[in-house]
Amino acid sequence: MLVFKNLEYKKPFYRAGQLLTLVSLLFFGLGCLTYFFAETSGNLTKNSQKAVLLKGGYVGIPHVPTPQSKSIVDYDIEYSYAVSGLEYKGSMIGFGMNALTLSPFNKMEWEKKTEKGELLTVYYFPSIPSVSVLYVGVDWLVSITLLTLGLALIRFSKWIHRNEYKR
Repeated sequence: MLVFKNLEYKKPFYRAGQLLTLVSLLFFGLGCLTYFFAETSGNLTKNSQKAVLLKGGYVGIPHVPTPQSKSIVDYDIEYSYAVSGLEYKGSMIGFGMNALTLSPFNKMEWEKKTEKGELLTVYYFPSIPSVSVLYVGVDWLVSITLLTLGLALIRFSKWIHRNEYKR
């Protein structure tokens, strides 16, 4: 146990809660930063699936036809774009965990455009044009989940600390 001014520090989950809260605020802040990114057009140079995160349809029932089942995948992509005559390459979809957490309910705009073969819209940081994303916005799923877990751990740690001395 840590001793601080002759008192024992007995909040075991407090630091973990603080860390999760800090990470959630970092994800939120990076997502908000993308709203200030500049826009340009780009070309997709590589598009493959890294992993299938969620498979639609009736899982476990092999002979049920599901013509409109959706799969949500994590992508391994690369794209190129030009800013002020200089060519850049990027591989980030957005400031989040993956495609599922960034857009859990619908396909992202860049996914729809690649199906049609259109040019991509690339968003880049004006001060550092090599930092770019295809998705503008906050990863709400990860941010809220980590914030909730962090605050719950902080409250739980305080509860343990408060009730430990009542014995």
